[in-house]
Amino acid sequence: MGIHAVVNNTLIIDNADPKESGLVLSVVQTMSALGAILGSVVSGIAVAILTITDIFKMTSLIFFFPILVLILIIKEKNPVPKGDTK
Repeated sequence: MGIHAVVNNTLIIDNADPKESGLVLSVVQTMSALGAILGSVVSGIAVAILTITDIFKMTSLIFFFPILVLILIIKEKNPVPKGDTK
């Protein structure tokens, strides 16, 4: 799991209702395990069906679109004026 699991779990527990923190953490861990299983299955199917070039192109598109959304849609609410040194 690594050190990121400690940070993620701490953030989840701190933001969850204390009565439901166990349930919330168990759902997150279940989804993580399910993602690992499904990711392996989908990857195996992709390698069996597609060429390496096609897989590379699909992966590039999957990572390109969220970046495009961030650049085009999300705007800074209070931009700092150009002459301001704050």
